[in-house]
Amino acid sequence: MRALVPLLLLLLLAGSVRAAEDEGYEETEHRLKTAGIDADMRERIHAAIRRAVQRLRRIQKRSGMVGRDMGTTSLAALALRHAAIPDAREGARIAGKLLLRKARKEMRERTYQAGIMSMLLQAEEAEGADLRFLYEIHGRLGKGPYRADGYWDYRSAGGSGMSNLSTAQFACLGLWAAERAGAPTARRAWSEHLDALVKAQHDDGSWGYASPTVYSSRERILRTYPTGTFMGLANLVLAQHAIADELAAEPERHARVLIARAAAEAALRRHTQWVLGAPGIPGPANRGWSHYTLYALEKACIFLGLEDVGGVSWYREGAQWLLGGQATDGSWREHRARGQGIVPIDAAGDAWRTSFALLFLLRVSESYRPITPRPIDRPKVTTPRVEEPPPAPPTSKRAAPPLKPAQLVLDRIEEALRRKQVTRIARLLDAIRYAARTHRQVRAAGADAEPLWRAWSQRAETLLLRCSSHFLRRGTNDRLLWQAVAVRSLDALGSTHPRVAPELMRKVIAMKRSQAFRSDYELAWYGTALEALRRLDPPGLIAWLRDRVVSGDTEHIWRTSAALAALGGRAVTARGRERQSVLRSVIQKLQPILRHSRGNADIDGLLRDVQVLVQRLAMPSEPDDFPALGSLDLDRDLRAVLAWWRRHRDPADALWRN
Repeated sequence: MRALVPLLLLLLLAGSVRAAEDEGYEETEHRLKTAGIDADMRERIHAAIRRAVQRLRRIQKRSGMVGRDMGTTSLAALALRHAAIPDAREGARIAGKLLLRKARKEMRERTYQAGIMSMLLQAEEAEGADLRFLYEIHGRLGKGPYRADGYWDYRSAGGSGMSNLSTAQFACLGLWAAERAGAPTARRAWSEHLDALVKAQHDDGSWGYASPTVYSSRERILRTYPTGTFMGLANLVLAQHAIADELAAEPERHARVLIARAAAEAALRRHTQWVLGAPGIPGPANRGWSHYTLYALEKACIFLGLEDVGGVSWYREGAQWLLGGQATDGSWREHRARGQGIVPIDAAGDAWRTSFALLFLLRVSESYRPITPRPIDRPKVTTPRVEEPPPAPPTSKRAAPPLKPAQLVLDRIEEALRRKQVTRIARLLDAIRYAARTHRQVRAAGADAEPLWRAWSQRAETLLLRCSSHFLRRGTNDRLLWQAVAVRSLDALGSTHPRVAPELMRKVIAMKRSQAFRSDYELAWYGTALEALRRLDPPGLIAWLRDRVVSGDTEHIWRTSAALAALGGRAVTARGRERQSVLRSVIQKLQPILRHSRGNADIDGLLRDVQVLVQRLAMPSEPDDFPALGSLDLDRDLRAVLAWWRRHRDPADALWRN
């Protein structure tokens, strides 16, 4: 009998370990299914996660240290904690113990570490984490930002004189995690940072590394880059949710935030294509911080509730790149073009890259979403907004909502249009959201075939179309507020019936003749309108975008960039000659701009749009069918371009060298 006791204990221990493994596996499996990942790729991702955990555990010292410093250790601890594998949990436990014992001051006083430690403690909340220390960290971060630009610097209490959007990103994540664990909302910090983001946003909807308020003479850290877009948008979403009641009471401020968010989402569609077109290439797209860039992209998309960004499955493509780049030892390293090949660099710094890659594959930001995660059994989501859940599957026979309340909502919208007033913007936006949600529900239930609901649906679509351009009417008051209504109405149109597409196309063409846009609103309106059309997918959309919207006029560069992003998301379904026609037409139209305006930041961005469009259309698996772009010497014919494509393995790097 005594001999059986150790055996029983071992069996119990093995059972508990297996249960923990199953729990971690199922949580990751749930997230991957939510993203629409197929079974084969899910298994490959699980295997990559296990190898990454083993790598971090192999390089972790007995003390708990990972990498060269406590900052890397805290990042690795966060990744290991969310991996939810018993060995990973043990690694996170000993690392966390080391951080709290040896680096408590650093975890409190350095912004990066404070934000990461806050997320780590919040993840451990159910297991008796040190909530007192968590609230202490929140108190430090909540007193910031400490600079005139509204960003946090490297020290949580300020004083380093180097505030930037990267540190602000982790400050916001730390605040958000602590507030989910019960800390009071840091209203002043959220409010100041939100206003700073709106003020610092570039005309193309993006953000630079730092704000021009303080760094006006340092062009390099102010310039547009995709990671800035992803970080700024994620922070904006968190701040918007943190002080939603405050914004509802300030209509004009609320409108500015909504317009900034719409412009940022247009930039997100553009920059997601940039990054996923060549994620491992250091240079203007991501500056060599590929894994950090992917982590920033993951946060922005998950906080927005998006799985598909402008026709690009961001998680699938990012995961494919990571799966192909993982070393046999389970790590990830940066790669750089050298000669005719791609070689790994900086092998010693793989701990933080492996941690960021692991955080991306695990979709860790699901734990910090401002809204409840989607259930697995919903269909793959393409472009829902945070406030608007995706529709039910078409097969569901859910009953349509009562007709009278739905009619009263449209009456409210009609009255606002008639009076040309939007003094209660929050009410009107709520009505628009309700109308769009009801429209989807009606279509999902099959009720739009009934005469009364068919009439209601058509009236709803007509009102949304009117709202989408009502701010342009001469004599309309509160134009800023109507602009916010317009971009929300455009977004709602993307989930209605394709019959609205021809009228929306006419509006886009009519807007080209209007002088009512400011540059910060132009990209917001065009980006949202063209994304709505891409979702509606009317016949002839590719030809219409190519022939009627892409422009060789430098005054309409934002419209052209939005059109190229929409083409990149839509034209990938075209084949053979149609793809070549799209490429040839775009290149010919843009030839005057791209030839004679090099060095201008806006033109360089447009050049990148063209390069990514070519990459998306010129599939390497079909090199004989599709040309690619090696330089913008457009006197070459397609045969010469094709020869270039075959010679160079790295089209992005070659393009920027030229």
